[in-house]
This record gives sequence, structure tokens and C-alpha cells, in this order.
Amino acid sequence: MPDFTVLTDQTELADYLRHKATYPLFAKPVYADVGSGGYGIEAYEAANDYLLLTNGERLPVTQFGNELTRKRKYMVTERGYLFQDFIRQNAEITKRCSLSVCSVRLILLVDAEGPKPFRAIWRIATGTSMTDNFNKGDAGNLIAAVDLASGEITRVVNGYGLNQSELSHHPNTGEALVGFRLPFWREGVDLCCQAARVFPMLHMQHWDLAFTDHGPILIEVNSLGSIDMIQYATGYGVHDAAVRAVLDQYGVKDRFGRLVVWPWSHWKGSRR
Repeated sequence: MPDFTVLTDQTELADYLRHKATYPLFAKPVYADVGSGGYGIEAYEAANDYLLLTNGERLPVTQFGNELTRKRKYMVTERGYLFQDFIRQNAEITKRCSLSVCSVRLILLVDAEGPKPFRAIWRIATGTSMTDNFNKGDAGNLIAAVDLASGEITRVVNGYGLNQSELSHHPNTGEALVGFRLPFWREGVDLCCQAARVFPMLHMQHWDLAFTDHGPILIEVNSLGSIDMIQYATGYGVHDAAVRAVLDQYGVKDRFGRLVVWPWSHWKGSRR
């Protein structure tokens, strides 16, 4: 089992950041959504007791500790924080976008034959954002549709609804996004499909993965991801024949045959 340290108060946190942490690292709330409260930390500057963040900002260690306890939207502060290794993404992606990890959300449909790729989008960090979350355009980041077969970016948008617009290049780097092919794409899809077999009772899996210079790396799996985000990126809905087939087989229905709950498990699906 990997070594880990439990920090119980601000004094222990400050000591960890000053003397024990291995940089760079990423800090995120244990219980949060849409990337709220995430921090990329590049280094500790002992001369002035500052933390250098990945967006170029500098925060005193004590101020950073206070930030972790500040109430904010989309997170429960009392659940604590997780400090983990910082992912160094593929150099070509960093060149086109930013140092912040720009991850892929890959949706898999899982039936009796196993996992099948359904849709994929690429979340693109902009400006000084330390996370790539889209959050209906409020974060200022971009999302892109990804061709499942090749990993090629086919469409990039920012905003949503009447405020949505399409782009072809990154607004900060000026690098082309549309037409770019994500590195190690086939390996990334295969990795997600292999991991999906660990959760056979989860029939719609939303995997987040990043790409390093050495290949893909899994970040997490969501049981019910942002379906709206997939539709914003591609420009069309998700209720197609493939989804209808899974709903028909595993969805929970009332006595009138109407779908009432999305299928999370065979156990629920068997109670039709």
C-alpha cells in the first residue's frame, strides 16, 4: 500500500508544505464538483515562505491554508483536501494549450458484450485556470469534440446556449486545435475499456484520462457525468440507438413501461 500522510490541522499542513511535500503537486477537495477548489502547486519558495502556483500566482503558506477552509460553491470544505502527484501532460498538448492538464472525457456503454466507446470530448484549459473544467462555460475554458476512431479534434467551442461560439485556435497560445490529433489516442481508449471491466454493473461510464509523454493515464471514472457537456461539444444529442438499447435492457421502468431511473446496476435493472 502506498505511503500517505494524514494532516489534521493548519500547523501540520504548513509543516508538510514547507518540509515534506514533493513538488509539483495538485490539491483538490475530497468532496467537490466542476473543479472547484483545485490548485496546481509548482514549488515552495523558502526564502519568502510562498507557494508558486502553476498559473504563476504566489501565495504565502498560511494564506494558502486559509484558502482551503474558505466556503465556496460546488464543494464541501469540511470533507478536507487531497494532495496528489501533479500530472505532467504531453509536451505537444502543453505547447498548444497550457501547463494545466487538459483531460479527455470518454463515455463508455457497457452491456453483456463488454464496454464500447460512445462519445469523447477534450477539455481545454485557458488563461490562468488551474483546472480544465467547463462548467457550462463559466470557467472560461473550452471543450472539443473528439473523433473516436482517430482522436482528431473536430469542433471546439466556448460558452453555451446563445453565448456559444466556435473556435479553431487556442485563444492564448494561438496554436491550432481543430485538426490536432491527441497523442496515444488508441492506447487511451484501450486503457479505459480495460478499466471499465472492473465495473460491469455500471452501464454508462464517464472516464477522465490525460496524456503524458509516455502514454495515457487514468484520472477517475464518474457514474453520471455531464451529459450536457458532451452535447455542447458535439452539437447534437446523445439519445441515439446505442443509448436506447442500453436503456431498454437495463433501465428501471414503472408499471406503465416508462423509464424512471438511469441504470447504475444489474440489481436495479432486474427490478423492472
